[in-house]
Amino acid sequence: MKLTPLAKVILALIIIGAVGYGVWNNRDKLPIKDLKLPFSSNQTTTEQSNSPVISTGEKVLGVTNEYKTAGAQAYKDKNYENAAVEFNKAVSSKRNDGEAYIYLQNTNIMMTKSPYYKIATAGSFSGKYGQKGEAILQGLAYVQKMINSQGGIGGKKLFIVIGDDQSTTEGAIPVAKELVKDKEILAVIGHIASSATLAAAPIYEANQLTMISSSSGSPAITHAGQYIFRVIPSDDANGKILASYVFKNLKVKKIGIFKDSADQYSQGLATVFSSQFTSLGGKVVDTKEFSTIPVINLSAVQAIAKAGAEGVLVAGSAAAQGISIADAVKNSAPNLKVISGHALYIYELLTEGKASVEGMYVSSPWHAKVNKPEVQSYAKDFNDFFGGQANARSALASDVLFLIASILEKNPDADRQMLMTKLSEVGTKSPAFEGTTGTTAFDKNGDVVKPIVILQIKSNNFIPIAVFNG
Repeated sequence: MKLTPLAKVILALIIIGAVGYGVWNNRDKLPIKDLKLPFSSNQTTTEQSNSPVISTGEKVLGVTNEYKTAGAQAYKDKNYENAAVEFNKAVSSKRNDGEAYIYLQNTNIMMTKSPYYKIATAGSFSGKYGQKGEAILQGLAYVQKMINSQGGIGGKKLFIVIGDDQSTTEGAIPVAKELVKDKEILAVIGHIASSATLAAAPIYEANQLTMISSSSGSPAITHAGQYIFRVIPSDDANGKILASYVFKNLKVKKIGIFKDSADQYSQGLATVFSSQFTSLGGKVVDTKEFSTIPVINLSAVQAIAKAGAEGVLVAGSAAAQGISIADAVKNSAPNLKVISGHALYIYELLTEGKASVEGMYVSSPWHAKVNKPEVQSYAKDFNDFFGGQANARSALASDVLFLIASILEKNPDADRQMLMTKLSEVGTKSPAFEGTTGTTAFDKNGDVVKPIVILQIKSNNFIPIAVFNG
């Protein structure tokens, strides 16, 4: 029996162990740069306008350099040969640039006039949350390059459209409206922020375009629509596990909570955590609000400590929120334990927080150091390709694109509606998908049950200390 290119890839993954992602023999051999953190950058990022910010190569959305700028201009001018040269220079000069890799693959498709499947991704690829988007683009670029270098899916390559919403509802709505217009787009991987996902969901639902989020945890997404899926556990599960760990393992019986009621993720995590924590016999001594860019004075933390708290939950989305509270704890109530959800599993927390965040606890749906074959295989291949460690966002994004590719291989003529139907059957009418982040089996609401990893910051690194199966 003759195997298709994608089937060969999947077979390789099974042989390696569990569901590892195999050795990719055709990857570019590029010199390793000094890239301790593969998903961070100090280079300039673009700013968002009021119009939808969409690119397949004609605009640089994230980090900029002269090669990407030149490549984007050549791509815009339909000079694909020059664009390929410049994007090649871009990935050679910055090996971990997922955006540049995607544009290079797209350029090669345009240059060779290859048939393709078009998949979009939407999220924060510039601005203050841009680092989260960088990791997702790396995860997608990894899969796109792997599949395209093996001849595609039944001869069709993967072509990726990027929509930048900067994790705002104001950005998500025009991006979603623009993406649904392109009838070639079969699915959208995103959005990242729960608030953005919830704002965009009605648009995708009305236009029958599947959206699969790899990052949005808000419990409200559970009932967002038939075309709305996610591969990250809901914060209904995350919050319960985190609360149980804090109460039973950390022995914290009284806690204070910092949350942002304008942030769907923050509100959902704080609500679920509080409910589970009190049901176990714990007490929430105080709940305080913070803005998107908080200035937490010492008195807020001191008040929580004075009320008898033994810890604080940072139910926030921005690294600055976690850093400011952790710093206040260090300076005014050092005995308090600081706990946060998966949104703060971001390397900016380490690079900017430094000693202030030492000892902090963070939950995550995945970590490269977890001792499982499927995790270690992916982590090794990712490191070989990008020269740095993968994080949960890159791993989850890779799983989504592999899942979509596996459905398209079995259903090469799938349209938007068929793709949604086939996704909804994963784990029920069809086998569950096994990936590096665990088993993906959708329930009737498009939700999944997956492991939750508890991390602690030690010596300026995220270290896994416990894994719960969800």
